Amino acid sequence: MAFMASAQLLRQRLAVELTAFGAIGAICLVSDIVLFNVFTFGAGLSPVAAKSVGMVITGTMAFFGHRHVTFRHHRGDQTYRREITTFVVATLLTVLLSLLPLFVVKNMMHTHDVVLLNGANLLGIALGTLARYLAYRHVVWAAAPAVDLGSGAGPAGVVDEAVAGEHAGSGRLLELEHELVGEQRRP
Repeated sequence: MAFMASAQLLRQRLAVELTAFGAIGAICLVSDIVLFNVFTFGAGLSPVAAKSVGMVITGTMAFFGHRHVTFRHHRGDQTYRREITTFVVATLLTVLLSLLPLFVVKNMMHTHDVVLLNGANLLGIALGTLARYLAYRHVVWAAAPAVDLGSGAGPAGVVDEAVAGEHAGSGRLLELEHELVGEQRRP
C-alpha cells in the first residue's frame, strides 16, 4: 500500500514539475516574441540583434524561473556559477539539436516545401524541449538526493518498502507531500 501511495505522489510531483516547466517555457516564448517585435520595430534594431537581445533576456528569465520554481527541489549546495555554466551549455546544445531537423530537410533533402519545413521545425521544437527538460533536471539541477535509511526514505523521498515495512504511514506520506511542494528533507 505504501508503494502505491508513494508512486502516486511521485507521479503528481512529476506532473507539477512538467506543468511548471511548460508554464515557464510558455512565458519565455511569449516574452521572446514580444521583445523581438519591440526591439525590431520599436527600437530599430536589426532582426538578428533584436533576437539576440531578446534571447539573453528570456534566457535569464528561464534560468531564474526554472531554478526557483520548476527545479527548486533539485537544488543542492551547487554554486550559481556551476548552475549558470551548465544551464548555458545545456541550452546552447539543445538549441543546436532543435535546429537539426531543419538542417536535414533544407540542406540534405534540398527542399523548400512549406509543409516539410514546418514539420521539421515542430519536430525540432519537440526534440529541443524534451532534451532541455532532461538536461535541466538531470544535469543543471541534479542535486544529490537526501538519503535516510533509518526512516525508510530513499532518493528524493521514495519509500523503500524493504526498510520501511509497516512503519511507512502518514509521517512518510507527509514527507513525500513536502517533497511535492519543494521542501527538501535534510538528514
